[in-house]
Amino acid sequence: MTKEHIKACYKFAMAHQHWTIDDWKRVQWSDETKINRFRSDGHCYAYKRVGQAPQPHQIIKTHKHGGGQIMIWACMGWEGPGFMCKTDRSLTKELYVEILED
Repeated sequence: MTKEHIKACYKFAMAHQHWTIDDWKRVQWSDETKINRFRSDGHCYAYKRVGQAPQPHQIIKTHKHGGGQIMIWACMGWEGPGFMCKTDRSLTKELYVEILED
């Protein structure tokens, strides 16, 4: 976590330290994630010595059409896992409201 994340977590904890169990029972936590079919689509690095050929374990094969991916949004609360849905795009405030209204 970055220093900013740590500060934000601390600020949140201090602001809610006196909440009761009943207060927390009304909270729903949510997040989104992208799941790739094969592997990360981010940067991958391999290090080798100058003049040395790449080793087989340093080479990542590609897949035509990227191999597929899905975006998922889900929530959980006091009672456990909540609603989960597949989305076709990154979460915006408009999409978030649309999901909650469904």
